[in-house]
Amino acid sequence: MALGGAPLAFEDQPDTGPPAMAIGGQSPQEAAKEARKSGRQQGLRGKQLKDVVKKARQSANQAQIDWATKALNLPPDTTKYVKRPKKFIKNLLAGKGPAFKKMALLRQASKDLGYTQAQDKMTGVVGQNIDPTTGQAIVDYHTEVTPEMQEWAKTVGAHIDPATGRVIGLTPDERNTFFNTLAQPIKTQAAGAYESEGQREAAAGIDPRSGIAGERARMIGTTEASQLAGAGQQTALEDIQRQRDWETHASNIAQLEESQRASEMAGDINKYGVVQTGLTNLAQLGENQRQFDVTYTEGQRQAAQRRADAKKAAEEATPSGMEKAAAGLSGLLGGLGMGGGGGGGGGMMSMMGGK
Repeated sequence: MALGGAPLAFEDQPDTGPPAMAIGGQSPQEAAKEARKSGRQQGLRGKQLKDVVKKARQSANQAQIDWATKALNLPPDTTKYVKRPKKFIKNLLAGKGPAFKKMALLRQASKDLGYTQAQDKMTGVVGQNIDPTTGQAIVDYHTEVTPEMQEWAKTVGAHIDPATGRVIGLTPDERNTFFNTLAQPIKTQAAGAYESEGQREAAAGIDPRSGIAGERARMIGTTEASQLAGAGQQTALEDIQRQRDWETHASNIAQLEESQRASEMAGDINKYGVVQTGLTNLAQLGENQRQFDVTYTEGQRQAAQRRADAKKAAEEATPSGMEKAAAGLSGLLGGLGMGGGGGGGGGMMSMMGGK
């Protein structure tokens, strides 16, 4: 229960006890009583005592006015409508105007009867899902499932040159190993061909220094060189393929990170929507309760007003003492035959005058 957004005294009380329905601060009567007692103990009498009591009463009254003004917390342009804040709040608490007292008692009764248990539980659940420092919904992104991707991202990052930003394919050791794997059989085969050709030439009696022997050796060397060039080309292609693989891995990591970011955003938005829906439901529930309380208390006020109006109408319909006396005198005169017109009365007076 609040006026202009500021809580009244009973809002600061715990929910387990009855609300305190009173103006804050010491009442002027209590302040005057204490000042009178204190003044007498100090030996004050007469005008001095009256001045002390008057000052204490005025101070207490002003303190309550200040409290009421702060409790109302009205915008500056509306203060002109409330000339006496203390009296205004007293009237409100007494049921003159919005029935704050009855509505507050209804709220307390609802708590005592357990009607607000579900609402209180829902309020707690919604509150636990809001970060008190940021006001945003608390979302668990389950970061415990991402270390594997983070480690894989480090591996991919190790194959990117930090200076140029280019992807590194085969390392020098990997390049040598891959090339030697292809080149070693070629060299072994060439060595065997040289040896076989030398044995054949020796059997045929051909001089190793002759042109025929040289031509055959050149053909074997050319074949070996061609095959080694092919091995080098395959090594270069493997390096390019390895670069493509790491680029693909890097792209996959980026897609995974973007997917994770999108998932986190979706979770954030969904959770925020759930919390907002909970807050909206709580606000609607509070508004429904307020409307019920207002309708209930207003019905009671109107019923009391109708009873007061009916009582007043009945009192106004009851004849007054003067009306009752006039009616009795009229009946008496009628019984004596003197209730006629003015002429009849005149005739009787004439008869009495003749005697």
